Amino acid sequence: MARNVRQSRALGTGKPFTLPAPYNGINLRENRSALPADQARELCNWFPDSGELRPRKGWVAHASGIGTGEVKTLAELQSKTAPKLVAIGSNGTVYNATNSGAASVINAAGYSDTRFQTANKDGWLFGVNGSETPWRYDGSTFGATGLSGAGLTLTNLINVADVRFRLWFCEKDSADVWYGPLGGVTGTLTKFQLSQIASGGFCMAIGSWSRDSGDGPDDVVVFVMSTGEVIVYQGDPATSFSLIGKFEGQKPVGRQCLVKMGGELIVTTYGGFEPVSTLYTGTSDLRVLEPAGRVSPGVVTDAHLYRNNPGWNSFFHDGVLYFVVPTSTGAASKQWVLNTRTPAWTTFDYPAAQFAQYDNDLYFASLDGGFVRKIDGATDNGTALTLDARSGFDYPGGPSRNLKYTAMRPNITGKGRIQGRLNIDPDFATRSLSAPALVDILPAASSTPWGSPWGSPWGIKQKNPEKWFNVNGRGRSVAVAIRVVTSASEVVWDSTDILAQAGNAR
Repeated sequence: MARNVRQSRALGTGKPFTLPAPYNGINLRENRSALPADQARELCNWFPDSGELRPRKGWVAHASGIGTGEVKTLAELQSKTAPKLVAIGSNGTVYNATNSGAASVINAAGYSDTRFQTANKDGWLFGVNGSETPWRYDGSTFGATGLSGAGLTLTNLINVADVRFRLWFCEKDSADVWYGPLGGVTGTLTKFQLSQIASGGFCMAIGSWSRDSGDGPDDVVVFVMSTGEVIVYQGDPATSFSLIGKFEGQKPVGRQCLVKMGGELIVTTYGGFEPVSTLYTGTSDLRVLEPAGRVSPGVVTDAHLYRNNPGWNSFFHDGVLYFVVPTSTGAASKQWVLNTRTPAWTTFDYPAAQFAQYDNDLYFASLDGGFVRKIDGATDNGTALTLDARSGFDYPGGPSRNLKYTAMRPNITGKGRIQGRLNIDPDFATRSLSAPALVDILPAASSTPWGSPWGSPWGIKQKNPEKWFNVNGRGRSVAVAIRVVTSASEVVWDSTDILAQAGNAR
C-alpha cells in the first residue's frame, strides 16, 4: 500500500537522482523491465513533446442545439467562398455549426441513421451511410447528389472518397465499387468489379496513397477489404487502371478506418494502426513498426473489447493523429494520440464522437447533449484537467543494488496552481493514485494589487518551490507515478528528482 504523500521536512540522509519525464510517450510493446524512464506505461492527457510533457488543450463550448444526444457526424465543408462546419444531430437534422451559440438548420432531413461518411470535392461536401439517400452541400444548396448508376441503388452507397480527381464509393455488402466522372461532382457512376480481384469480403473503405510520400497525380488507389486484404491500383479506371498488388493485412475496424497523413495512408485494424507503406514493403507484424508498434498491444485490446461499438474514426490535424475509440456506445470514448513530430504516443479523454477542423482550429462532436465543442484553453469548459502518468523504470544504484526511496520532487512549472498525487512504483509494482489527498506541487500565485509593476506574480511562469514529498519504497528499480490536477496555463513537466538511501546488494 502507498503511504500518504506529504511535504517532507526532514528527509534524512540520501542521495538525489533525476529521472526524465516520459516525454517519449507510451510504449506497451517492451517488457516493463526493459522500458526506460523517458517512456511511459501509462499516459493520459499529457502531450509528449521534445524533452517535456505538457497538458493537452482543454475545450470550450461552441455550437449547441444539434439535437439532444450524440452528434455522430461532423465535417468541414471545404469551400473557397462559403466554408462551414456541418453537423448532423440525433434528430436527423443537418446543422450549420460554424459559429458559436445555437446552431442553425441547414436541412430538416429527418434521417434515421445520422452517422455518415463524408468527403469533399470541388466545393461540395458529400455524405453517404448505406441506408439514407446520399446528399451533397455547397454552403447554400443541400440535396440529392445528382449521381446515378446502372443497377445501383443509391441508398446502398456506404463510403465515399475523392481519389485521383474522381469520386469513389463503396457499396454496402459488396466487393464492387463505383467511380464518378473525371473531375465531376454529378453524373453517371461506373461500377468497377473489384469482386473479380478480391479474395473475398466486401470493400470497407477507399483512399489514396503515394509511394514517394507526396500528394498528387502519381497517387495510387487503395481498396481496403473487410478481410484485411489491401488492393492497390495505379492509373485511371477509364483508361489505364492496372493492379500493383494485393497485400494481406489485419482486418479493419469500422467504415472510417482510413486516415491520410501527408502521402501516407493509415488503416485502423484489429492488430493496430497499419500504414499502407509497410504492406507494400512486406512488413506484416505491426508490433515491430515504429512508432505504431509501441501501442499495438493496447489497440488490440481495445479492438476486441469495443469492436461492436459504432463510431471508430480517425483524424489528422496540425501534425497530430487522433484515433477515436468508442469505449461505450454514445457515452464515452478515448483517443490514441500520436505527435508525429517526435514521434510519441499518449491517450486523451475528450468526450468526442468525431473530430473536424474549421479555419485551422480543431473541434469535436459531443457524445451527448447535441453539442459541438472547440479545442482551446487550459480547462474543460472550466473544469480542471486530470493528467496521469506512469514512467518506465530506472536502476539508480545499478541492477544489483537495492535502494530505499524516501522522497520525490516533480520539476513542473506553470502559471497557476498545480496539485497532484505523487508516488513511486518500486520494482515493477503499480501503486494506486486514487489516494491520498491532493497536495500543492505548485501553489497559486499570490494576488497582485491593480497598478503593480510588470513582472508581478500574475504575469510570471512559476517555478517549483523546491518542495520534496515523502514516499516510501524499496527496490532495485523505480518509476514515477503521478496524477496532476490543474487549471493552470503553460504547464511543463520535464523531470523528477528522487531521494534514495543505499541498501544491500542482491
